[in-house]
Amino acid sequence: MPEAFIKLTGNARTGKSRVCEKLTQFMRHDDYRVVYFDYAIESPDMLRTTLAQKLELPDSSNFARLLEDSLRSDEQKPVILIFDDAHLLSDITLIEIYRLAEIQVGAHRSLNILLCGEAALENRLRSNDEFKSLLLSISNRFVLQVMDEQTLPQFFMAYLQKAEMPGLQLETAATNYFYKCCKGYPGPATGLCQLVVQARLGSMELTPIGKDELVRLVKSAESEQSLPSSNYRDSNRLALLGPLGLVVIIAVLGFLFQLIND
Repeated sequence: MPEAFIKLTGNARTGKSRVCEKLTQFMRHDDYRVVYFDYAIESPDMLRTTLAQKLELPDSSNFARLLEDSLRSDEQKPVILIFDDAHLLSDITLIEIYRLAEIQVGAHRSLNILLCGEAALENRLRSNDEFKSLLLSISNRFVLQVMDEQTLPQFFMAYLQKAEMPGLQLETAATNYFYKCCKGYPGPATGLCQLVVQARLGSMELTPIGKDELVRLVKSAESEQSLPSSNYRDSNRLALLGPLGLVVIIAVLGFLFQLIND
């Protein structure tokens, strides 16, 4: 098996791209060579060309041998490939990724792979016999899920704990409105948490947030275009990483470090 071959899936707006971005930052900070594909690679040729550019490899007709030589020359700096929107990759590109993951330096396979995509990725991998070997190579699976009405208050309290406002609470009606606004998606939920924290920042008042106050905060943010209603529910770009996303990052990072450093 590759040193690490991880699959991270989740529905749209659950914060997958933000997790990939943070993983890239953390791993680069620790001096790992990370290539982050924040778009769907269209073909194996495009994949090889992009990798050659990112890893500063010279032109060669034998890309696999060139990559193997590069990995062997700097074994102390593992290479991690992160593919966002992996559900949009073509079948031949997914197969090429698996072939690259099989490249060995000595007795060990040296590339570390993270496939990140929507649930359709899992369905495709399981429905096509060509992907059987790829599925068997996946060392761990993580899923980002939409929160239900019971989980959302825990998310809110975890965010406030992180913001050093642990005593602040939502009234029941405000909690219901909170869920109605974000539909349980971590990205929009984090945006709402930010509004609450900003509104109470520097205040000693810890009276619970009522529905009327929360409605005013949301409308005020929309009117100032700091929280555009057209993008608010549909874009990860507005979402800073929340506590649940951090849990996934810690889990994925821990697994990567364990496999890379063993």
